[in-house]
Amino acid sequence: MENVHVFDAGWVEKVTRHPHWWVIHPFSLFRRRWDIVLMLCLWYVALCVPFVIGFEVQYEETSALYVVDRIVDCFFILDVAFNFLTGYTSQDHATIVMQPGKIARHYAKTWLVFDLIASVPVDLMLGNFVRVMKLLRLVKLFRMLRLNRILHRLERKMSIKYGLWQVIKFACVVLCLGHWLACAWYLMHTLESGWGERASTATGLKPTWVDALAESHGTEPLYHQSRWSQYLTCVYWAMTTMTTIGYGDIVPSNVDERILTVFAELMGSSVFLYGLTQVTGLIANINSSDVEFQKLMDVANEYFEFRQIPVPLRVKVREFFHYKRASSLFYGEKKLLAHVSDNIRAELQMWSLRRVLNKTPFLRDADEKFVKLIVHKLTRKIYGPREIVIREGDIADEMYFVAHGEVEILVGRTRIAYLDAG
Repeated sequence: MENVHVFDAGWVEKVTRHPHWWVIHPFSLFRRRWDIVLMLCLWYVALCVPFVIGFEVQYEETSALYVVDRIVDCFFILDVAFNFLTGYTSQDHATIVMQPGKIARHYAKTWLVFDLIASVPVDLMLGNFVRVMKLLRLVKLFRMLRLNRILHRLERKMSIKYGLWQVIKFACVVLCLGHWLACAWYLMHTLESGWGERASTATGLKPTWVDALAESHGTEPLYHQSRWSQYLTCVYWAMTTMTTIGYGDIVPSNVDERILTVFAELMGSSVFLYGLTQVTGLIANINSSDVEFQKLMDVANEYFEFRQIPVPLRVKVREFFHYKRASSLFYGEKKLLAHVSDNIRAELQMWSLRRVLNKTPFLRDADEKFVKLIVHKLTRKIYGPREIVIREGDIADEMYFVAHGEVEILVGRTRIAYLDAG
């Protein structure tokens, strides 16, 4: 079992040693950097492939776009090779498999076929073949299937709030879907007009939304305008259709365009409904600490009335709650530590208390196991300004370490010592 590694407390940060130096750890620095490069390539594919097909963009072999396409193709072909060398997590997420034979079999059974199909440079093979065959370039969009795997690996290494991450992904989905629908909308006209400039004297061609738009507005047909104007018009249609606003100035003129319009409305309403639930949940989570504090204050006020607590003591309690709320760095610390293993809990506590431990002489030079035992027993307490921590003569059954703030030692009203953090 030397090639199957159990996650320990530092499994995220440490690349486990294994006898095969060429095998890539799925959470290593190299793999993370490669995933970022590959994600940029995926966004290039998601934006450029539909645009080139929908708006019939032609470019020569000497153009920059052609060179970038070839570089991106090389990256995806190289990624197939890297996937054969990258370890994977087991289904129960308890182990990382680093044995080359198992990695190859696992990849062959899961994503190899899709990755190979998506990595084929279809546009290079087709060249200037029949124009309708250029629709096969859409096969490149299969590369987007890798995005979920890449995001899954990156999420483990990113320090970003879950709700914010969901909103970012939702915004990307909306923009990408709007872009694809815009390209598909102009593609409908391109297919009906014979992949070229639509002649006014041509016969046997179905009327398209471009003809209807030019006729209703009395303007120059869109295919005579710049590609930027064409794209903006299509994006305008896509967004108004997805949001079901539909001003009615751009309308479908044949059955195919009506089918695409219905599809865009269904996709748009589904995506925005999902996004609305995500944003609502995010807002609720953002205000969760405020809601919890308000409930606590309501309970305190009810208690004050029930027990007839005097006003000065009520004010003192309220001031303490507000002070605790302002000084507490993380309300969910206890919940977080309760869900992790003992080893991880000890590492988190030792890191968060590192300044106190380094300033305390008998802990700074003590054995690590002893320090972990001490840290495991520590509990966080918060005292308000001018509040008494311990009185002279009290039974000494606790030891205090000052993590934040300042403490005075008084005899009567005379200060004899002053303690800061540590």
